[in-house]
Amino acid sequence: SRRPWEEIISEVRKQGPQLALSINCEHFPPAQLAGIKELQWINLNLGEIPKYSGGLSVQRAIMSGDMKLEIVLHQIKPDLNRADIIARDSTPILSEDSGFALYSRAIELGLQLLKGRLQGIILGNEEYLESIYCGPEDWAEADGGIAVIDWNRTAFDIHNLIRAFTCPYGGAISQILGCQIRILESRIANPFNPDLIPGTIISAFGKHNLDVATGSGTLRILDYKIRGGIKPAPGDCFESEIKRQIPEGVAIE
Repeated sequence: SRRPWEEIISEVRKQGPQLALSINCEHFPPAQLAGIKELQWINLNLGEIPKYSGGLSVQRAIMSGDMKLEIVLHQIKPDLNRADIIARDSTPILSEDSGFALYSRAIELGLQLLKGRLQGIILGNEEYLESIYCGPEDWAEADGGIAVIDWNRTAFDIHNLIRAFTCPYGGAISQILGCQIRILESRIANPFNPDLIPGTIISAFGKHNLDVATGSGTLRILDYKIRGGIKPAPGDCFESEIKRQIPEGVAIE
C-alpha cells in the first residue's frame, strides 16, 4: 500500500484483523505493527528474499540476468527483522519474458501457494521452512529511476532492462536531443564498434528501428515513443546535448 503507515496502523488497531496479506510489500513494515499481538503479517514476495525484497522485484530479477524467479510466501516479523518462510516455488525466466509476462506467471504460482496454506496460517499451525534475517536495509522501495538507461552498460544489460519495463509498464527511459524517449522493444545486434561513444545511433531504418552503440555490443531498438515529435538520426547520441559524436573516419548508415 502507498498509504502512510500511520493510517494503516490506526486502521489495523481499529478493525482488529487477525491477518494482513500483502503482495510484494514495497516498504518494510514498522515495528509498531508487531505490537499488535493478534496480527499476522503475511507477504507474498515475487523474488528471492532478502535479495529482491520490496518493490519492482520481478524487474530487478530480469535486469540481473537471473535464470529463475523465486516465489516466497513468508511472515514478516518487523520487530525481529526476520522473515519466516512458509512456502516457496519458482518459475524459469525465459529469454523472451517481459516483466509483465513473468509477473503474471509468478503471481499465479504465488496464489496457489497461498491457497494451499491459508487455513494453516489462519489456525496458527503452519510450520516454517526456515527463518531469514530480513531488515529495513534489505527492503528496496519501488523506484522508477531504475528504468533509466545507462548506455555505458552492455547491450545485454540494456536489453534486459527494456524487456523488464516494456508495456504495460511504460518502457525504459532515456533522453535524446532534449526530449524524453521511452524504449519498448529491443534485441541484441551486430556488429560492435568499440570506437563509438556509448549511446550513439549507428543507423536508423523503418519506422522505429535504431541501432545504438553501448558499452559493449550493439542494441537494436525495435519500438519506442518520444516526446516532441523528433525523429532520431544516425550520429545523434542519447543522454547528450552533442548531436554528432561519431569519430571521423567511422562509417555510419
